[in-house]
Amino acid sequence: MEPDAGPQTESAAAAGLRVAVLGPGGVGGLLAGLLARGGATVVCLAGADTAAVLGQRGVQIQSARFGDFTVPVRSAERLTEQVDVCLVTVKATQLDAALQRLPADMLGKALVVPLLNGVEHLALLRERYPDASVVAATIRVESTRLAPAQIRHDSPFAAVELAAGSQPARVQRFAEDLERLGLDVQVTQDEGGALWGASSTSWRHWPCSPLTSARRPAWSATADATTSRRSSPRWRPWRARKAPRPTSRGCCSSSTGFRQTCSHRCSVTLQPAGPSSSTPSAERSCAPRRGTRSPCR
Repeated sequence: MEPDAGPQTESAAAAGLRVAVLGPGGVGGLLAGLLARGGATVVCLAGADTAAVLGQRGVQIQSARFGDFTVPVRSAERLTEQVDVCLVTVKATQLDAALQRLPADMLGKALVVPLLNGVEHLALLRERYPDASVVAATIRVESTRLAPAQIRHDSPFAAVELAAGSQPARVQRFAEDLERLGLDVQVTQDEGGALWGASSTSWRHWPCSPLTSARRPAWSATADATTSRRSSPRWRPWRARKAPRPTSRGCCSSSTGFRQTCSHRCSVTLQPAGPSSSTPSAERSCAPRRGTRSPCR
């Protein structure tokens, strides 16, 4: 299978680079397609069904930023060859099971770039692969796997941040390869800052997104109106209205037919004193809280 025509400047952007992609989903599939189009040797590690589709059809990318193209990639259920870089792009909840496809003796001293949410995976990967160089990394992108080997990139942005760690030269070279592919890449020295910065990112921090720039005023106005309504006692539902706290030692008897709380925090039921009386009387069979005694008995 020959790759579709892409920009000539990208045809050799990553030539000679050997990359394994563990989890060719929305993020991993997009990066695998870009790397393969750039000349890298890419092997995608996935289940039997997905691996078969990738081997037959390659990776199909739909992107307004990178264009629509199809590029062949290699696929396997388990890594059986040496690689220079391994991208870990599975979901965090599937990491333990997915690592079975990545034997430590075969990974060797490769550069491991996990693109997962959270921070706990770094310690796990470094313990599992002591000879490899595991670096902190994050990616900001909106990409979806429509079907096995079919990826749609929706966002106008695709930004990767890498922490140099103990391998600044290797990380910088890989960052330059990604930049030549058309990605926005930043290399930082602060590993914790890179991870926590991505974790705290919200829609307010994306000025480049047309959705946020177009809809933000309407959302803000709606939020302000909701806050204003909720601050009014007339808007609150009756369950949220609290009865006034009693000032005497006895049980509160300001309402009829409601279950309220006396000053000693024991629950009582208020009932009318009789058929001809409108004055409620507190029923003294309230149960005290666990571990306490009720003075209303």
